[in-house]
Amino acid sequence: GVDTNGDGLFDVVRLSFGALVDLMPAAASSSDFKLGLTFQPGVDWSLARPGSATPVEIRRPTLGSLGLAWRANNTWRFAAQGDYVRFNEVVDALRRNVGEPAGRDFSLPNVVEPRAGAEFGAPLRCGCGTVKLRAGVYYRSPGTLRYEGADPTLQDAFPVRSWRAALTLGGSFFAEHFGKALR
Repeated sequence: GVDTNGDGLFDVVRLSFGALVDLMPAAASSSDFKLGLTFQPGVDWSLARPGSATPVEIRRPTLGSLGLAWRANNTWRFAAQGDYVRFNEVVDALRRNVGEPAGRDFSLPNVVEPRAGAEFGAPLRCGCGTVKLRAGVYYRSPGTLRYEGADPTLQDAFPVRSWRAALTLGGSFFAEHFGKALR
C-alpha cells in the first residue's frame, strides 16, 4: 500500500510490501495456518534549520513483520506476530546531524516487538446473530534514545525506560435478517 501524510510538513510516500501464504488451506482440514510477512522501508526527511545552511535529518526506521495465524476450528483463532524495528537507523541520522563525537554516546538498539492474540466466535443460541470476542497482548519497546555517556544533565534528559505490555480486549456482534445486516 501507499500512504501520504498530506499535512504539508512531511509530505512523503510510505511504501509497504506484504505477502500472505496459506500453509495449510482450510479445504484440506478443519483448521488452517497462514503466514504473513510485511516490510516497510525506512524514510528520511530533511528540514531546514533556522539560521543554518545545514538541514536536520529525521528518520522513520525500517520495519519488518512476521506473523502466524491458526484457525483451530470454526470457533477459535490464534495469532502471533513479531515486528523487527531497525531503531539504529534513527541513531545514524542523529549522528549525521550532530557529528560523531557528540552522537557517539547515544544508542537505540534494534528490537523485536512480540504480540499474540486469540478470537472466539460462535452463533448465539437464539439464532439472532454471531458474537466474536477478542483478546491480545503486545509487548512494546520504549523506542527512546539512550544516553550512555558521563554527562549528568544528558543522563537526566534521556532516562532509561522499560518495555511495557499493552492488553487489548474487543468484541463484535453480527446479525443478518431478510438481507439486512447489523454489526
